[in-house]
Amino acid sequence: MKKRAEATRFADAITEKEYALVKRKLNGIFQYALQFVAESGIRPEEIALRHTDVDYDKQEIRIQRAVKRELIDYEEYKTRKIESEDLKSVKAYRTIPLTASLYMLLEWQREMLAEKGIESPYVFPNNVGKIIEQRNLLRSWHNACKKAG
Repeated sequence: MKKRAEATRFADAITEKEYALVKRKLNGIFQYALQFVAESGIRPEEIALRHTDVDYDKQEIRIQRAVKRELIDYEEYKTRKIESEDLKSVKAYRTIPLTASLYMLLEWQREMLAEKGIESPYVFPNNVGKIIEQRNLLRSWHNACKKAG
């Protein structure tokens, strides 16, 4: 595997053969989100896509927001607040092509959400329809890598 510093995208740290092995080990609610991140080249924190960000007619996806994780410290306990926020730089706002493989991933994601009865404004929500927490997404990726050997 390539060194982390050489990786420019989520899946660039591994070869195509290694990615094929890892992809077979992906499952659960994050399965298509992980494949989407790996195949589209977006950063994992940009997985805060809404359905309105996908234009099927123009065959493009607008990257317009990122996942924001905030720790809230109450007197009795600490909790996390996960929401989407604007991207940090103007250059981060972009449009990527909706390729045939990305289109299929989005279709499979819609079918899986419908089967599980999950309704959400997000394309890739968690089990309760909220925004995916980036560290959970990355944890799933690392677990699939371990299972793939």
